[in-house]
Amino acid sequence: MASTIMDLVRDNDVEFPPLIVCGIIAGVVFACWQFLFTGLDPREPPEVRSSIPFGHLFGMLWYKAEYVTVLSRKVKQPIYTIRILGTRMYILCSPEFIQRTFANPKAFTFEPFVSTAVRRLLNISESDMKILLQEPGPEKLPSYAQDIHDLEHSTLTPGAALSQLNDAFQTRLAKSFNEIDIEGTTVNFHSWSRDVVTQAACAAILGPDNPYEDDPTLIKALWDFETDIVLLILRILPSLTARRGYVGRARLRSAYLSYHLAGLWKQGSPLLRGMREIGKKHGFSETQIAEWDVLFTIAAVTNAIPISFWMLSYILADPQLSPSVRGELKAIVTMKEEGEGGKVLTLDPRMIREHCPILISTWEEMLRFTSQPTLGRYVTTDTVVNNEYLLKAGSVVQIPTGITQSNPSYWGPDSSSFNARRFFKTDKDGKEKASRDEREQEKLQRRAYTPFGGGKNLCPGRHAAANETLSFVAMMIYAFTIENKDGKPFKVIETAPRAAGASVPKAEGDVEVVIRRRDDLRGVRLAFAGGEER
Repeated sequence: MASTIMDLVRDNDVEFPPLIVCGIIAGVVFACWQFLFTGLDPREPPEVRSSIPFGHLFGMLWYKAEYVTVLSRKVKQPIYTIRILGTRMYILCSPEFIQRTFANPKAFTFEPFVSTAVRRLLNISESDMKILLQEPGPEKLPSYAQDIHDLEHSTLTPGAALSQLNDAFQTRLAKSFNEIDIEGTTVNFHSWSRDVVTQAACAAILGPDNPYEDDPTLIKALWDFETDIVLLILRILPSLTARRGYVGRARLRSAYLSYHLAGLWKQGSPLLRGMREIGKKHGFSETQIAEWDVLFTIAAVTNAIPISFWMLSYILADPQLSPSVRGELKAIVTMKEEGEGGKVLTLDPRMIREHCPILISTWEEMLRFTSQPTLGRYVTTDTVVNNEYLLKAGSVVQIPTGITQSNPSYWGPDSSSFNARRFFKTDKDGKEKASRDEREQEKLQRRAYTPFGGGKNLCPGRHAAANETLSFVAMMIYAFTIENKDGKPFKVIETAPRAAGASVPKAEGDVEVVIRRRDDLRGVRLAFAGGEER
């Protein structure tokens, strides 16, 4: 635009001072900005305009995934509209409006976001992607999306398949715990936690003979890919702008393809074997199946693994919480003799919900406090929400769950703080009991509590994520001491800005700690009890 104006000036042999030229350019930009921000229907949610041209765009570039949360804290409206380059975005901050959108998945769909991301990451044509994600409908059309949905429901809800996944995770996790030096191991706490839980999660999905066992450096490749995934979706010179993720994706694709060609998928989880069967049914090549499995692994680890680190960190940072949790864990561990004078300590994660209310409260509070995704939906048809506001087709809905999960109206005056006992309520007999007002408040909290999303797109892996986190944290608290290498009191390290698409933030930096076996458990083998939920 600036060059066009300067060409016009030169063509007419007119010379203007630079200040006047800049003023003309600014005026044109402002006029375009005003034009882009006109035309809202009076029935749409009230508009929040930026005080400067394209301010919302700059805000998103600066704050990334946190922008609508930051903006909503200032605006303090239950629902409002912003426009970015002419595109409407409706920001929903009220549980009532949010639950209405969850209840209407046809009008408010997540599929376009999935379609764009997967199509760009796997180089699938737009027409083929539409076929893969199409609904069966009354014609009962072939539907990859529906087949995967049914598979996830059958393998990730409580039952035999999920128990098998949990057992495999715990078996590999116990192996890592038993490898810790009896005299203590010094590690970078965040990196070590990430790698140990990733290794166990991948063994659970892919089976004991998997690419990460053959080459542990692939764990870093996986997280490099995850870190750069948004840049890879944008595909703007990815080999330069997302170099680590680009290289990591190539390494993972090659490793997973070798895994499938070697037939190692046969010892994988029912979920992985089912995904392969569905892929073959829909005509996928071995390479395509391998690529889809890489994406599924990313989806499985992105949020579940960081939250394990944060939960353990918050327990360790509270001098009263750590011994309380360890005290109630005594009810779910057993010690038995094995071999010639050996002993094995077995922890049963299936008993945690019944016997460890403080640990469960900590888990639920951890989700409230750290798992705060900005959920996106695409509006497919003009829809009136709550008989009040018109949301127009072709617009985008953004739901900053950090607002509802930290609103003092629902969570009390300490809503911005971590309170491990927030979900722990008992009477003098140890049984849960609440007044009428408390029950009403709990009802509001349930509507405002969406760490795993909601509606049709409620995270199918939430049960597996709970098992992973609780198993890891419980054994670490019960069997080990964890202290800063420098001897200072343990503190929770800072969080990094939340990445686009991520529910849980990563750590900003790392801290060296010494992990030691507790004195009374030296020489004892650690194990988890397996089987279906009791």
